Amino acid sequence: MTNNLEVNGKVINMKKSLLLLVLLLSGCSLFSQEQKKPVEKLVYVTTPLYAPARPVLPTWNGDDMECLSEEMKDKIRDRDLLRKQYAEQLETIINSTHTK
Repeated sequence: MTNNLEVNGKVINMKKSLLLLVLLLSGCSLFSQEQKKPVEKLVYVTTPLYAPARPVLPTWNGDDMECLSEEMKDKIRDRDLLRKQYAEQLETIINSTHTK
């Protein structure tokens, strides 16, 4: 058994060809490795938001609203409910910035 191969009338030394192939393939991996640069990472830091004290709201009784129509009473009730829900949502957002 010989270490030579004949291709198209040319004699090729198998050991040299295999060695050349190994060097070429390993050389690609050796030269392609560059110094890895550190990855910059963006970190958001949450600052706790100031939570103002809830205001003391004025109250009224039925006599104060006697002169209003039922439709106007419903509008006032709906407005107060929406403002209360909105204030609660804002408080939740503000409180989420505070670590526990």
